[in-house]
Amino acid sequence: KKPISFLVLGKGENRDKFVKSLYRDCRLTIIEEEILQSDTKNTLREMGSSVIQKYQDEGYEKLLRKIHLDKFDYILLCDQNVHTNYSYLKNIKKNQQDTSHSKNNSSHQTIYFTCNNPAFEKIIFQNDSQNNLDFRNVQLLNIQKKAVESMFEKYPIFQQSNGDYQASDDVHIGIIGFGEIGQHTLIEAISLSVLSADSTIIFDVFDKNMKSKIGIFLNNFHPDIVNEVSYKDFEVIKGEKIRQYTLSLSNRDDRTESSRTFEVDGKMEIRFWDIDAESVQFKKILSDCHHEEIFTYFVICTGSNHDKMGLLESIRKININSQSQEFKGQIIVFGQSTYLQEGVSFIDPEEEVFSYEAIRNEDIMNQAKLFNYNYTCIQNTGRHVGSSLKNPNNINVEWEKLDLFHRESSVKQSMHQTTKRNYILAKKEFSNINQISVKEKLEKIEHR
Repeated sequence: KKPISFLVLGKGENRDKFVKSLYRDCRLTIIEEEILQSDTKNTLREMGSSVIQKYQDEGYEKLLRKIHLDKFDYILLCDQNVHTNYSYLKNIKKNQQDTSHSKNNSSHQTIYFTCNNPAFEKIIFQNDSQNNLDFRNVQLLNIQKKAVESMFEKYPIFQQSNGDYQASDDVHIGIIGFGEIGQHTLIEAISLSVLSADSTIIFDVFDKNMKSKIGIFLNNFHPDIVNEVSYKDFEVIKGEKIRQYTLSLSNRDDRTESSRTFEVDGKMEIRFWDIDAESVQFKKILSDCHHEEIFTYFVICTGSNHDKMGLLESIRKININSQSQEFKGQIIVFGQSTYLQEGVSFIDPEEEVFSYEAIRNEDIMNQAKLFNYNYTCIQNTGRHVGSSLKNPNNINVEWEKLDLFHRESSVKQSMHQTTKRNYILAKKEFSNINQISVKEKLEKIEHR
């Protein structure tokens, strides 16, 4: 008998993937709105899953009362439509408020809410903080974002910058494909690429529909930063021009740009190329970018298996000064590995996201809770409380005070702190953190 119980609400491709993965570790109860075929029912029974049929004339509010939500350890809202998931959540919250023993249950029952829409995510954050909807036991699941976080956790950016091929802490990341995964990769990499206070960080992003994608993506930035976007036409092949949009953050030492609102240590530049990665121009532009600053990390987020193999070939044989040179940095492909590719890492989102272990994310959540507790203690008393979970009750009490946005923020900050800590431990120059010069270097990294 599987002791872990999940109530699953929703329909669509993601729901089916969650069910297929979760049944190995958990006992599932699925609310189904459509009439299932007998073979589907038999398959679910063989997996040890129960199905509750919801009929059209039966509202969710009545159905949830009938099935007793408090008997489940977890609730998973995984419909393809985020508005449907939000409707489920409001019904569940109303049910818990109306049920006499909901207070006892809310402390242990976690509701996982799949939300792959960043704009709707912001609306949920605002509603939680402004309307006091009590989402303390809700955790958001963004499938693409979790896959990207898993990638950088397995293959940290800093490890690619300390090898024999590149001794400095400069970072040059290439991203092919600017869909949801490509955009999450860029956002996450912007933070994780800060390895030193004066390093150069360059991103080259390639997509054949960049012009139609970049506008919405730039909503992630402050308007004063977006105002710095520049545009160029490049004639790579005679008679044919390629668009490039560049976002540069000004260096604090550049006095000529003192009017800008935002200044940074070191240099950071993002170049968005409106180009088909299968075109003749791409290979030439790739070589030019690599010649300017050696690529250290490459992520392929688009294409069929056949296309990805062609892109790998282009990356591996980057031309420098008319000479073919093997690429030595990290190459990561999103998708299932169907070929034996030496030196290439594959990230399969279905393995990284849909399992019970991935959903719970227990190690990262505990780190985030501890990070928040230590931060709160420093704010209140000026003292750090150490790095062990010696008092989980106090740690959980502080965590439950946070609204949904600040919990998500603590998770992200904790992950970034872990990355920086691992980088610092890998560098011999930081071995004695009691030295004033070492402390100053660490302060500059943190400031940037």
